[in-house]
Amino acid sequence: MQEATQSLFWPSTVNGVNCSIEAGDRGWRGDHIWLAPTIITASYYALHTLLRMCLAAKLGQDLLKHCPQANLKETVCKSFETISVTTALVMTTVAGLLISVQEIAPNGFCLDPLSLMHAKRAYVTLCLICIRACVQTVLYCVINLFYVNSFTDEDTVQFMKGQAAAMGATAITLAESYTLFGLVIMVWVGPSYGLELFLIALVGVVHLLFSVLRHWRRLSQFSPSYESLGKSPRFAEVRTSDCSEESEGI
Repeated sequence: MQEATQSLFWPSTVNGVNCSIEAGDRGWRGDHIWLAPTIITASYYALHTLLRMCLAAKLGQDLLKHCPQANLKETVCKSFETISVTTALVMTTVAGLLISVQEIAPNGFCLDPLSLMHAKRAYVTLCLICIRACVQTVLYCVINLFYVNSFTDEDTVQFMKGQAAAMGATAITLAESYTLFGLVIMVWVGPSYGLELFLIALVGVVHLLFSVLRHWRRLSQFSPSYESLGKSPRFAEVRTSDCSEESEGI
């Protein structure tokens, strides 16, 4: 019965190529079965926690520092809506990819069952973490919209002064969702079509990350001129003036 089960998961031939292994070589089923999920999960949550602690508030302030007070509420609401919609699209796509895990099989080459097992488990783990990040992003946006929509313009300014991390956190989880989506595609391509296409996918993901981060940094460094009369004060100005007033009162 054990041999029948193992042959069900690992057929003796792949595309007509004999890929069978001896029963004595299947000891990896016990000790190493959690290797890929453990490494990926631990790495993700460590990096996620670090980003949230170090960048969420700074990123939220950076995204809103040049926004006029009069447009702050509209800008924040539209940002949450855009983030939630785009993340939901990724979530549904990854959910479909998760169902197709059994379709991962070498095409035209032989891959040992141990490597294929780790690849499939890495694939499923990345899909689950990506779906988790997408759900968290959408829920953050929905909850924030419930509150911000009921605020006045002045309340929105005060809220974002103390809760700028709410905007930064959703931007971080959005970036995580798309990064994990790229890794899912990369892990699917590798065991299905070989090392060459895996490296092409890896280069594409890395280049995309650097390109987006570089573009984001350029936008962050841009400082528009809004000193002329009649312009609405910016979010950054409000924070500075409020802090100075509070210090004078103390």
